[in-house]
Amino acid sequence: QRDQTTTTARLMPFREQAEKYFARGFQIMPLKPKDKRPMLSWEQYTSHRVTTEDISNWSRIYPDANIAIIKNFKEV
Repeated sequence: QRDQTTTTARLMPFREQAEKYFARGFQIMPLKPKDKRPMLSWEQYTSHRVTTEDISNWSRIYPDANIAIIKNFKEV
């Protein structure tokens, strides 16, 4: 079961994955495809809440991106 879930997540487009994480309250941002390096400067997302507009824009610009979950988010 776990292997199938992991495989499915890898094949899911960025937008679909991002919206699922966002709906669960996670602070996210795009990573380079098949990599763990951010596509953007991540520092601003430690205090700025990601919006659905951000996700929509990133989906157009980075459709094949991986997703990072920012753990040390503290909204100011």
